[in-house]
Amino acid sequence: MTDIAVYQPPATELDVPSHRDIDSWINVVQDVIKIANVIYDTPFVPDGLRGSAPAVAAAILAGREMGLGLMTSLANIDVIKGKPTQKALLMRGMIQSKGHKWQDVDVSDTRAVIRGCRKGESDWLEVTFTADQAKRGDVVYQGVCAGCHGAALDGMDTAPALAGGAFMAQWDGVTLADMAERIRVTMPIDRPGTLGRQQVVDLLAYILRFNGVPPGDAELSPQSTPLREIRFVATKP
Repeated sequence: MTDIAVYQPPATELDVPSHRDIDSWINVVQDVIKIANVIYDTPFVPDGLRGSAPAVAAAILAGREMGLGLMTSLANIDVIKGKPTQKALLMRGMIQSKGHKWQDVDVSDTRAVIRGCRKGESDWLEVTFTADQAKRGDVVYQGVCAGCHGAALDGMDTAPALAGGAFMAQWDGVTLADMAERIRVTMPIDRPGTLGRQQVVDLLAYILRFNGVPPGDAELSPQSTPLREIRFVATKP
């Protein structure tokens, strides 16, 4: 069986206050703002952040939650649809720092085929959905799912998030066949069972891509048999 490994950031070694400890966070933010006001317009700040002290401060805080240093955060965190996202080189470095193996099989301007092997294991993973399939899934998601789960997969009201730590923990170890069947039978909530099998796997490809799984050169099959051989695994350091 193939495991799809989704990297989760390691527990930070920095002193990060509890989300309930507002006073401590205020102190942290104040210090970060002081730094941001000094460096925000220097050549060391990427073009997308330069000139905006609030944006620089936000990038530093996002990196702090992941245990990253100040300059590493600025150089390696982008914002996509309102979600802080690690650049590929940072993700690869963090994965390899924990003993996992990574190989670039075929990387070009139009696709990326990546192989990976988890620490202590001998089986290598090569992902089996394409970027084009994920794009089709994006269209399905925005038309059918975004109204409940949010445009950035961050959840709304009682609809859970479809990205991030809680999502990964819930589906850790589940086969893609089971995930696809759950989507097909229960979604959308007002019209369950109306999505076709191809739409379901396209949607699943989009969710995987959004959660950081790189695309390969073959599409996910709408048939359940091959999907039973692939597990969703939230990789913990």
